[in-house]
Amino acid sequence: MPNNDFVNGTLISDAGNTFASASTIPGNSNSSIAGSVGGTDPYDCYKFVATDSGTASFMLYGLSQDTNVYLFGSSQNFLNGSNDSGLSAEYFSYSSITAGNTYYIIVEPTGVSDYKLSVILPAGASTTPDLVVSSINASASVAQGSDLTFSYVAKNQGSGTTDTHYAVINVDQQASESNFIAYNGVAALSAGATQTLTNSISTAGLSVGQHTLYIKEDGYYNYVTESDETNNVRSVTFNVTSAAATTQVLWGVRDVAIPGLGAGANHHFLVILPSNPSDPDLISHGFISSDLDGDGDLDGFTIGADLDGWYTLGVYKRKEEDIAAIKGENRSIFGDSWNYESHPVPTPETLTTDAFVDRILNAYISYETYQASASFSTEIQFFLAPWIDGYTGNCASWVNTTLQVAGLSSAQTDAISDFTGADWGADHEINLVAYAPLGDISFIA
Repeated sequence: MPNNDFVNGTLISDAGNTFASASTIPGNSNSSIAGSVGGTDPYDCYKFVATDSGTASFMLYGLSQDTNVYLFGSSQNFLNGSNDSGLSAEYFSYSSITAGNTYYIIVEPTGVSDYKLSVILPAGASTTPDLVVSSINASASVAQGSDLTFSYVAKNQGSGTTDTHYAVINVDQQASESNFIAYNGVAALSAGATQTLTNSISTAGLSVGQHTLYIKEDGYYNYVTESDETNNVRSVTFNVTSAAATTQVLWGVRDVAIPGLGAGANHHFLVILPSNPSDPDLISHGFISSDLDGDGDLDGFTIGADLDGWYTLGVYKRKEEDIAAIKGENRSIFGDSWNYESHPVPTPETLTTDAFVDRILNAYISYETYQASASFSTEIQFFLAPWIDGYTGNCASWVNTTLQVAGLSSAQTDAISDFTGADWGADHEINLVAYAPLGDISFIA
């Protein structure tokens, strides 16, 4: 059954299948053809008599099966063509069109396929658009994980006016209708007109190093017939740099290492992950980082408070059980797992994260200093149930109070203090006398 084909919007029923039956298209202007071919319709053949000499270009696109296109001369001799595999557009040009001669265009399918055919003849080239990306403005470098934001200028440097169309964008590969990660709609452009467009792409999946940003004007199925279909792409390189390390604070818990309590009773502590774990100011005060994730690099350290001496609540750095829990190491005496959990600690709105960590560490040192005083043993008493009269606090209440001394509200600490298991004392506050006066040592801020 014949397929319906259209030339410049006019139904011609079906293009011919042979040179002799080829359907005639204008020889003095450009043509836009839409049709289907294949099955019982083995070829679509078109012919034109050129009115001007010069270069003609031909583009076959919008394919549903691999389809090829060829140009033959008046003696039915082969002149040029395109037979790339796949569904990508087929494009070629022929520079020796001679006025008065007859030429044949043959569309040859490998299966049943829809297609669009753009024919640009020397007589029509002077009124045909030509779309380019005239410039791209993008940062030379961007931190890994951040968005690369850029702008570019779409320009019609031809003589005709375009319809609305699309520009497509890709990274490290040419952009096309089937291979793009972002796009922009481009308005109709008159001859010489431009439009500035903006877009952004994520660098989260890109490796550190140099990459190439490709932008292709009229890249989505070549909606616009152009005098030159080979100059739509512009590219620019940019570098992805390592993301800047940031300081983090975590409220961590693990199983209590006491026979008879085991899983279900939590020990609370703080995990400090500084942006520079080897900062000499941290090391000089005994805040020495460990490799907490097993990658060979230093990550951070833990601080906390626990039973110290005779029912007093003393502070510590880098407790072995804390680090083992973070690493996911199995317990050797009290159970099979430490059941480590953590919650991110928010930074007070008035502080940077580094300044917040400075205040936490100053609170630790103030407490440590008070711990050495004669009144410590009577003021700061330890008990698992600190709300009972006569006792001051435990590991959870120490974390809660220290974070509040450093700048968080009780509502903020309450929001992050609930873990799997028993969190006794997490909503309790110990005597603030242990933190006075709060120091002002600058560690990382």
